[in-house]
Amino acid sequence: MEAIDGPTLEMLDIKDRPQEQQIDFITRLRHGLRAIRFAGIEQTDWHLNQILCPPDPRDPSLAPDIVFIDFAFALQNLGEEEGCPLHLDPRNLENALYDWGIDEDIMKSCWFEATEEEY
Repeated sequence: MEAIDGPTLEMLDIKDRPQEQQIDFITRLRHGLRAIRFAGIEQTDWHLNQILCPPDPRDPSLAPDIVFIDFAFALQNLGEEEGCPLHLDPRNLENALYDWGIDEDIMKSCWFEATEEEY
């Protein structure tokens, strides 16, 4: 297992960074979640401590990298062509970001709705 040195999303103050960094970070977070869902993995208990945010090794002043961790309770639909079941959608992580204080305009600009392939 690899050790990753970096704070969790809950510990990070991304909302205090410049708007362009927030947009970049939230967009990458949404694409990462989309990739997980396309793979048929249902993370059933998202919280902000399940996302590590190590600094960008090229330039620590940029928005941090994103590493998803802790899939202990995740369901895997391996071999399924449909992805995740319809009853689960990515809104629980989206709601956690709103609760954490990410600006609504930033979220609307880069947190796109789930596509049919994600369900």
